[in-house]
Amino acid sequence: MRIRIIRHGEVDYVWGRKLDSEGYDRSCREYDERPIKASEKRLILAEGEPVFISSLERTFHTARQVFGEGKVRRSKNFDEVPLRSYKDTEKKHSVWVWNVLARVQWLFNCSRQPEIRRLSQQRARAAIAELEEAGTDCSLVCHRFFMMVLCRELKKAGYKIKKTRMINIKNLDVIEAIK
Repeated sequence: MRIRIIRHGEVDYVWGRKLDSEGYDRSCREYDERPIKASEKRLILAEGEPVFISSLERTFHTARQVFGEGKVRRSKNFDEVPLRSYKDTEKKHSVWVWNVLARVQWLFNCSRQPEIRRLSQQRARAAIAELEEAGTDCSLVCHRFFMMVLCRELKKAGYKIKKTRMINIKNLDVIEAIK
């Protein structure tokens, strides 16, 4: 089985330079609601190949841009691992500081984050089961951080990952998992 995992297109959103916790949390919500920028990248689907997407609109629009019209299977199992500010404060930080500290909390299963690492891993395993249930090669449009969690779980499930650079996954990058 071959699973082609694609990161969604570039989101049409400009993050603030410095944000307090309220501004960061608001920006995370706004980012999730913004459309993606147009792209010329196209991928070919095999006859009858299913396309899975997350419940977030940017994956739906990416699937349309990349694969054209066609049926998609939407599931929350493929959603991005959500972020929340690491603490409530009026002190302003750069977005990368908020992101790193929130992901550290996620790593250590801190309940401040909307989804802790253990739950993300469980969701990734459920996502793999959903993909395998299709019983055929498939494509998945999802999100950068979830892709990293998913690929770790795919390796544990016996898949070989065809991508060497897992940290800096760019918009519309494709990773193949083969079993």
